[in-house]
Amino acid sequence: MILQNKTILLGVGSGPLTWLAVDVLRGLQRAGAHVHVIMGTAAEAFVPALTFQTLAGEVVWPAQACYGMMAGGHFRSLAALLADIDAIVVVPANPALLAKTAMACADEALIRAILLHEGPTILAYPGPARPYRHRLVQRQLAVLRDADIVLWDKAVRETEEAADELGWVMSPAEIVAAVAQQLPSPAEAANEETW
Repeated sequence: MILQNKTILLGVGSGPLTWLAVDVLRGLQRAGAHVHVIMGTAAEAFVPALTFQTLAGEVVWPAQACYGMMAGGHFRSLAALLADIDAIVVVPANPALLAKTAMACADEALIRAILLHEGPTILAYPGPARPYRHRLVQRQLAVLRDADIVLWDKAVRETEEAADELGWVMSPAEIVAAVAQQLPSPAEAANEETW
């Protein structure tokens, strides 16, 4: 399994492609990863947190938990959660989330987690869709690239008249593979430990 013994933080963005985060969660688990979930602002309007909690078997972090939350009668800080995270992947990274990340606007738990994390961060979004081609969004994407954030922008148009995210789909398997590419394989990790 390509993500054996890895802990991944799945950030759930909002929009018509939010449901893909469910498939990405399953794909990460099938690849051997342990997955924590943070909901982005308004993500629950598209997929309820309970769906992710049921599949992950973990308490899902709400957008409001910028510094931490109560879990099992104890306060758990967001920084403590991030200490064990190997990579972050956000699906879908809508234009608002991309802009807030680029501006370091940490007014929600997901953006703050990205700023606290020192390892790989992958933002998945339908790059060819019209909103993402706008010059304002392209300016934010340049800032994110400069910060070494991985931008996964591949998507497939489902309908000829597709303009926004409603007519596009992203491959969960390819997103999982992109996460794995950012981390050493179990064999590489074992080799590093022997040195």
